[in-house]
Amino acid sequence: MYCRDGRRRSSYEHTSFTFLRYGFRVRMVRTKHGVYFLSFNPAISDEAAKRIRAHIRSWRLHRRSGASLKDLAHEINAVARGWINY
Repeated sequence: MYCRDGRRRSSYEHTSFTFLRYGFRVRMVRTKHGVYFLSFNPAISDEAAKRIRAHIRSWRLHRRSGASLKDLAHEINAVARGWINY
């Protein structure tokens, strides 16, 4: 795996990978002084983001107008905190 960043600028066939639902690839990063540079960093993978969005759409919140905000928040918080796996 070639970890391309600001100092390593060559191009290779494999420059990114996914591990434990994190996508590692070159990303734009800002220093504490406001200077931007390229760095090899993790973020949520595209596949994991798609899965989360599909799960949220499956709740069909727009169809649950009869439920109270407190009930909806209770269900969503359980998933957001990781108590219930999606």
